[in-house]
Amino acid sequence: MKIPVDLNHLEEVLSRIERELGLLEPDVRFKVLFACEEILTNLARHADFGNRLPEVTLALDLTDQQAVHLTCCDNGAPFDPRAFPDPELDRRIEERRLGGLGIYLLKQYARQIDYSSKQGYNILRITL
Repeated sequence: MKIPVDLNHLEEVLSRIERELGLLEPDVRFKVLFACEEILTNLARHADFGNRLPEVTLALDLTDQQAVHLTCCDNGAPFDPRAFPDPELDRRIEERRLGGLGIYLLKQYARQIDYSSKQGYNILRITL
């Protein structure tokens, strides 16, 4: 299933994704929804689209019985979440740099994360 994403209507998009996940095990459903929400929220809040109209698509492949494959494509500035530094969990909250916990959790939940940038698009592939 390929979903065009309007970043102004994230709740509607996430509800649609949730409906598509119907028969997945609850823990897998949670991870997929978390990953989708984290990616789309970060795009809405932090992506640099310059003067371009944001183009975002999300594709879920549920055909593999052993894994869920998620692909997100966007036309924002290149950003590889794998390279984003992990939060300093051993430090007190007041001493930590803000942000990054969601990406960190996404890295923990994912079996594999691949990223590429081609022809002005970020392509993020996650296997959960």
